[in-house]
Amino acid sequence: MAAESQATVHLAVLDGASVRFVAGVTAEDAVVAARVRTGEIAPAYMYSIGRCLLAALDDAEVRELYPTGDLPKPHGALADRRALLAALDEIRAAGFAVNQDDAVLGADAFEGAGSTSCAVRNPSGRPYAALSIAGPRSRLTPEIRREHREVLERGAHELEFIYDFLPAHAGTPYS
Repeated sequence: MAAESQATVHLAVLDGASVRFVAGVTAEDAVVAARVRTGEIAPAYMYSIGRCLLAALDDAEVRELYPTGDLPKPHGALADRRALLAALDEIRAAGFAVNQDDAVLGADAFEGAGSTSCAVRNPSGRPYAALSIAGPRSRLTPEIRREHREVLERGAHELEFIYDFLPAHAGTPYS
């Protein structure tokens, strides 16, 4: 996926109200690369990959994650839970999430970062992980974003195919 997109690809899971980055790889020929932070945890609402996973929850579940209505660190247009719920509705309708000059994993490595993310679903349709492609905003034309979505969807389908072979996924919030 990284080689095909010539960018950085991440895999993450939801961990409460946070997103845990479990894997990442940067294309060898990437012009500008986002830093891979495998193992790091960050607020889910700040990243397209995290918002993809939050969008899989219903509004009541999101309210439980953010009981006061305030987001711990207001971020861009996401000043509170109401704005987050509206953004999640858009992601649900579109089937993917994007960041444009928003928080992007490794955005400290370059300015003008963007990312596109999609969910990886189990056989019942519930997301258990998400994938993202991050790169410089200057490269993220509508055509490139479409290409990235296609790469992400193929990658998600490949991971969905092997879901039944994952060890002991029963009991997780995504089973």
